[in-house]
Amino acid sequence: MRKLLTLSVIILGISSVMSQLVVMREFLGVFGGNELTVGVILGNWTLLTGIGSYLGKKLPQKYPVLIGSQIGIGVLPLVQLSLLRITKNVLFVQGEIANLTEIFGWSFILLTPFCLLTGSFLILACNLYSQQRKASDIGKIYLIDSIGDITGGALFSFVLIYVCNQFQIAYVILFLNLIMSLAVSFSITSNLRYVSIALLCFFGVLIPFYDLNASTVTQLYRGQNVIYEKASLYGHIVVTQEAGQITVFENNVPFFSTQDIISVEETVHYPLVQTDEEMLSVLLIGGGASGTIREILKYPVAAVDYVEIDPDIIKVGTTYTDNLEGARIITMDGRRYVKESSISYDVIILDVPDPDSAQLNRFYTVEFFKEVKAILADDGIFSLSLRTSPNYLGKPVRELNSSVYKSLASVFFNVIIIPGNENYFVASDADVTFKIAERIEEKNIPTSYVNKYYLSGTLTEDRISMVAASTTEDVDVNTDFKPEAYYYYILFWMSQFRSHFVGFIAVVTILVVILLVRIAPHPVPFAVFTTGFAGTALEVVAVLGFQILYGYVYSQVGVLITAFLVGLVLGAFYITETLEKYSTLSLVALEFSVVLFSVGLAVALPYIGRAVFPAIIVILGVLVGAEFPLASKLYYTDVHVTAAALYSADLLGGCLGALLVSALLVPLLGVVMVCILVGILNVVSGLILWKG
Repeated sequence: MRKLLTLSVIILGISSVMSQLVVMREFLGVFGGNELTVGVILGNWTLLTGIGSYLGKKLPQKYPVLIGSQIGIGVLPLVQLSLLRITKNVLFVQGEIANLTEIFGWSFILLTPFCLLTGSFLILACNLYSQQRKASDIGKIYLIDSIGDITGGALFSFVLIYVCNQFQIAYVILFLNLIMSLAVSFSITSNLRYVSIALLCFFGVLIPFYDLNASTVTQLYRGQNVIYEKASLYGHIVVTQEAGQITVFENNVPFFSTQDIISVEETVHYPLVQTDEEMLSVLLIGGGASGTIREILKYPVAAVDYVEIDPDIIKVGTTYTDNLEGARIITMDGRRYVKESSISYDVIILDVPDPDSAQLNRFYTVEFFKEVKAILADDGIFSLSLRTSPNYLGKPVRELNSSVYKSLASVFFNVIIIPGNENYFVASDADVTFKIAERIEEKNIPTSYVNKYYLSGTLTEDRISMVAASTTEDVDVNTDFKPEAYYYYILFWMSQFRSHFVGFIAVVTILVVILLVRIAPHPVPFAVFTTGFAGTALEVVAVLGFQILYGYVYSQVGVLITAFLVGLVLGAFYITETLEKYSTLSLVALEFSVVLFSVGLAVALPYIGRAVFPAIIVILGVLVGAEFPLASKLYYTDVHVTAAALYSADLLGGCLGALLVSALLVPLLGVVMVCILVGILNVVSGLILWKG
């Protein structure tokens, strides 16, 4: 029976990781949002799983409960995905972005059944597995679950995401759990086997004849003619067509429209009229499928290079429009291309979303602007835009404008902001001008909107002065490892919903700490809590550092996450096999090892080679994974009681790490100070252990 139970826990690990990744992507695909949204959802996930672990000790310790839980774990991801899409336009106003409170509340409700089941399942498995009631059995279940996590993460990141949509992955989870529940049911002759058989037959008949993915997409985009849909590596892409107009949505937010002529013309003509060079070499980073390339080709250009990270956006552009004709298309991360390019450009246009995440913030930093200047010709032109309206200049917008402006001004001699539909920043070492209409007429460039008639109302002295005044806030420049612009963008985003960002984070943090004190008021669970926080925080920092230094490549990020899980398994395996020779001082040593790792990462991060990153993250995983089995021995009272307390503490630490690090601490304090803060927290837990 132990073999079946081991396999059941592995299936749990696979299902937990794959469900988390699928549901997280679906939340973003339905609600849009940014890393704060991700932090809230992931925070809810780990919080609820931690509560489930605590409640697991109260469940009847019997195999039928385990079988029923496994069936629920298989079915619920399909229910979650369906409800997300079907209820979006029922519970929320169609076309409006849900605010943080709404996302927190709905994700909490939607995730509760699955997370409580997975959390309690682990405790139940520990109890059933430990026939001799040994502390080491808790570590063994932790190790087995981590093997499942690795398998699920690798299967999702390197196989399924390339060939399956969200619902097809949910079907994989369903069948794995139903088959496993059937096997356990037969082994103990449980009547629940009939439930598993019935569900297998039902879905076996349903899947070939009913496309649940297509039907729920139709519900999500109700009233629109959906002609294409795909979950790409970088987002959920949907293409709609109405009266000849093609609109492309990414994560349920309009990405571009073939009739958005004003934005396309402003993006191109504001920078390009600034130069009198002939045979221009132009680099466009993002946005090419919207029609910007066609506008660029109105100038005397020798070459247009278009860099786009998502091959599915290129596919949409070539299939449904002719907007990519005339350009050399380069499929890679834009930041990486700029860093590695040996080509010199006369004009570089950045047309990517605002710095609403740490990943996108990389395109608005002093370091990136220096890399841009390195491949610009003498007196070349660089432009970018922020989708903050020139007509609304509240404090968060002024701070955001100021940080980006000061960052550009630290690299280029001349920077101006042209108020249009958005705020357009034009930078160069040569003179730049606001006389757009005159320059367009001189060059005889045909335009539909950006001309003297349109600009007479938008490019006025009052608007120019007002936008210029918005760059005088006392803020720091935006850098790779201290993303000021990202922080100010989050404040701007939150201000649209009248939500207090820091207050919200503080309330959730206090609730988590209260739960920790209630569940496990002891130095050992506190050490597990701080290490859980450290593992999440430092993994985020390392992945962010890799993206900054070497660009964003989905498969490489998958390697880094898998490396962390491999480290967890190695650490847990080694300590479990040699558990008898370790004591409380060993746990203290592990805590201070995390401190040393944190400080070392803070110092070395900008200098770590590409090939070394996975090894660094494996080491982090080893430190985190080694702690749980040792804590199980030191805090042991009974299997289900100890397992419930330690799993809860670990997950609550992960909850705070998910919620605080990427959304608040990195943009507010910077990467170095986050590492130092993690180190201080583990110094405190180490000293408490030592004194206690």
